[in-house]
Amino acid sequence: MRNRYRAALAASAALAVGGLSASALSHGQEVGTLDTSCPSGNTCVWKGTNWTGEKKVIGNSPEGVWVNLTGTFDNNIESLKNHFSNRSIRFAQGYNGTNSVVCWNAGAEVSNVHFPFTNTISSYKVGQAGGNC
Repeated sequence: MRNRYRAALAASAALAVGGLSASALSHGQEVGTLDTSCPSGNTCVWKGTNWTGEKKVIGNSPEGVWVNLTGTFDNNIESLKNHFSNRSIRFAQGYNGTNSVVCWNAGAEVSNVHFPFTNTISSYKVGQAGGNC
């Protein structure tokens, strides 16, 4: 009993600090590994803060065109990483770039998209190579 308690406590501690490796829990359960990575040359968005939850990878094409988010990512983005090497990315609260717009330059990593953009983003536009906000 004591060993099960320690294993569960250790797994909970790993969850709390974000070190989610495949750790054994009692009864043979395992903790999954969080995918907080974002491939170079892309922007990634997550449904949860701190790069948790479902992830969407956004490539560099089409550039300069507003793309509407569909499905479960529409109005449901809470964190992002812009791993384009030389492009900004814009996000808008409305479809086709309408309403308020926010922009992040290459290299930006946002663990918590703040108000008024939390869960209100409906479209994005990848900037041209060499472009900044």
